[in-house]
Amino acid sequence: MLHIKLRTIIDRVIFYCFILYSITFLLSEEIGNTFIRMAFLLGIIKYIKYKNVYFSLDSIYKYLKPFFVFFGVIFLFFFIHGIGYLSASKYETLTKMIIPFCTALFFISDKKQIKWILLMLCAGIVINEVYSIYDFFIQNNSRTHGINMWTLYFAGILLLQLPVLLCMIIKGNLSKNKNIILIFLLALTLLAIFTNGSRMTWLITVFDFIILSMFFIKSVKKKMAVILGIFLVLFSMYSMNSNINSKVNSLFDTNNISTRGHYFYLRDGVNLFLEHKWIGVGLNRFNESILDDNLVSEDSINNLKKDLHVKINDKYVMPHAHNDLVMFLSELGILGGFIYLYLFGSILFYTMNNWRKNKDIWSLSICIMTINILIRGLSDYNLANMGVISLYLFIYSLYLRHIFLVSDRRNEVIKGKYLGFIFGGILFVVLLRIGSKYLMN
Repeated sequence: MLHIKLRTIIDRVIFYCFILYSITFLLSEEIGNTFIRMAFLLGIIKYIKYKNVYFSLDSIYKYLKPFFVFFGVIFLFFFIHGIGYLSASKYETLTKMIIPFCTALFFISDKKQIKWILLMLCAGIVINEVYSIYDFFIQNNSRTHGINMWTLYFAGILLLQLPVLLCMIIKGNLSKNKNIILIFLLALTLLAIFTNGSRMTWLITVFDFIILSMFFIKSVKKKMAVILGIFLVLFSMYSMNSNINSKVNSLFDTNNISTRGHYFYLRDGVNLFLEHKWIGVGLNRFNESILDDNLVSEDSINNLKKDLHVKINDKYVMPHAHNDLVMFLSELGILGGFIYLYLFGSILFYTMNNWRKNKDIWSLSICIMTINILIRGLSDYNLANMGVISLYLFIYSLYLRHIFLVSDRRNEVIKGKYLGFIFGGILFVVLLRIGSKYLMN
């Protein structure tokens, strides 16, 4: 009886850690990560003591294979480029980013817990949205952010929330009262997107509305009518709001720092890739390598004096190429570009395929989230906003855990080697980073 009571307590504490992580991560990453790591360690203790952690690799192997390839290839490049502190530090950050993903994948007990976790994540986002709206209208800030996150970070979080709300409203088949709540939350999110002031986020928002219209409206005439309606609304906002007008016009202004800067940085990043196309320059070595190869163009240098930048030995350099694919290509070569496309392409393929078969909004929401991540990666480097990618992967792991919980293998006890591999891998990477700092360099 005592064992059963203690096991129940551990289960509840793990669940409460998930809830606290979901609320606090968007207010303070450090606090949120503390709770999710507590859940991970408690889950391992639970398995060692009671052997009642349930997971089957076979049931979701096809979804996880791209992750094995992604992290495996990056790890392989350590030995190709030589283990250094910069690369090891970045790989440690990537590994820690995946802890919430693994924790949810192994230690969530039932589908009800998933619903509560998603609800708390929504609550955390709403708190930040209310803050950003207050910041815009009361504090008169033209580009708002969340409580403890910068502008582009907050924009990425909003693009995770938007697809879920749109899909639930359109295809959720919920009661009238729940739909009213969802419409209110959608209005709040759209207002926060407006106050955030990110042009790419505005563009992706329009794209989300259009693509969902294509999915759910069968008549060609109705599709055209909806698209026309969207553009009429946008044109009206463009004509009547000076803030929107100026930001849209800046997209075509060659003298705008942000617009031209993104092009210059992208161009220099492509040139770095062309110099090291086969194996790249090494993970997290973009800054130093582009300086060493003297590939920072004069256009970029002049732009960096006014834009965000870093200085190495009194020389200006961009922190990244403002493009996901170019960053993977330049740092890890052709194989790096492949693993980036393979990871996100696989997620797109499987979620879209599941949507077509089952018509569940869960799959469609993840699919559109992934599209948002990829589009955003055309003008920014998503891994510079680790919190956004970490939360995106956490939501994806909830999706995979749900697939397992409805599978025929849901009562299969996890093999200890899986937990040992994950825990041992995390510990090894941490030690690798420490060793590379104090021993190898």
